[in-house]
Amino acid sequence: MKRTAVVATAILLIAAAATLAAAGMAPQSDAKAIEIARATLNTMGGEEAWNNTRYISWKFMGGRLHVWDKWSGNHRMEQQTGDGDTLVSLFNINTRNARIYRNGVEITDPEELANQKNRAFSSWNNDTYWLLMPYKMLDPGATLKYLGERAMQDGRMADVVQMTFEDVGDTPDNKYEVFVAKDTGLVEQWTYWRNADDAEPGFTLPWADWQQFGNIMLATNHGRDRDWSIHVYDSLPETVFTNPEPAFQQ
Repeated sequence: MKRTAVVATAILLIAAAATLAAAGMAPQSDAKAIEIARATLNTMGGEEAWNNTRYISWKFMGGRLHVWDKWSGNHRMEQQTGDGDTLVSLFNINTRNARIYRNGVEITDPEELANQKNRAFSSWNNDTYWLLMPYKMLDPGATLKYLGERAMQDGRMADVVQMTFEDVGDTPDNKYEVFVAKDTGLVEQWTYWRNADDAEPGFTLPWADWQQFGNIMLATNHGRDRDWSIHVYDSLPETVFTNPEPAFQQ
């Protein structure tokens, strides 16, 4: 019996390790947390539907506009500066090649261009996470820990998954507690810490008003009363990613 138990335990450990490797997860992630992350991904439409979704556009907090070609990495961002200028950034998130225009004039000064490129990529990282975090829980470098069941701010019960990071992204010291509602299977709340060892979180906000966009679901309410103007497209003209004129119509 002891030998059988040892063999069974070894098989479970091997299976768990294989699951982590297949997911690209850090080895510190636990199987329960990965199971929940996979389940909520399926509830949102599933990995195949997510991979087959090509074009997504949205306005972060109702402000800067993003248009993203997930397949090519091409991306367009339009925003108004505090000085009233219009910035249009046309870049590729994979190659980091970028052309940036202020009021229709291309920025060519090397120092200013480098500065604006860094800002554009930082905005991309931040704004994408606010829209798509539940699809990114299984990303390489993310460490997931199951923290048990807990009530959300609206009183409903949720499975809580802690998410930390291993030297990825602009802010690897961040920590999140992600609340997956028991009744819907969707992420419906998150709590954020700027630094994983901070005593108090920076915020707790909802992920609410989930809607269908094409074959996937996205939350349209993040608790700050802004219209994110989310759209999913099957096709877009290539000029969206090459023409600096701020005329993209959602």
